[in-house]
Amino acid sequence: MKRILILAAALAVASVAQADIPPPAPENPLSEACKPFIGVWTRTTPTQSRQANAWTVLAIDSEGATVLNYVNQQDINVEAFAKSSRLTCVPDDKAVVLTFTDEENNSFSLSATLAGETSFTTTEQTSYMYAGPPDPNWKPEAVLVTWTRIAH
Repeated sequence: MKRILILAAALAVASVAQADIPPPAPENPLSEACKPFIGVWTRTTPTQSRQANAWTVLAIDSEGATVLNYVNQQDINVEAFAKSSRLTCVPDDKAVVLTFTDEENNSFSLSATLAGETSFTTTEQTSYMYAGPPDPNWKPEAVLVTWTRIAH
């Protein structure tokens, strides 16, 4: 009987030891405005320029973000860069301005409008895509870009 009690106690201790242990609290947590954007996001269309098409992936966790950029070279996406960034989120009317700042203090911002739990939209300007110098009458147009959450 004593052996059964010892075995039962050992199994109980082992099962408690294998229980899910939550991760420690983040040292520099993101603001409440950033929390809906935690996850991994990608554009549904590439960034287009005369040089190349590029895909951007944003991986946002509870403390910051990683920005991955892939350039399409002959139908193969090649990693162009991956940078860890500080992330600040400032609500602005119906959008949230996400500002990504890397270790060298280079930054870029996206004015993001949530379109549900699995997507958000931003607006960007088109690039001049034709050969030769830009036509003086050409003007960039605003384009709506959709970002989709690919992991939570």
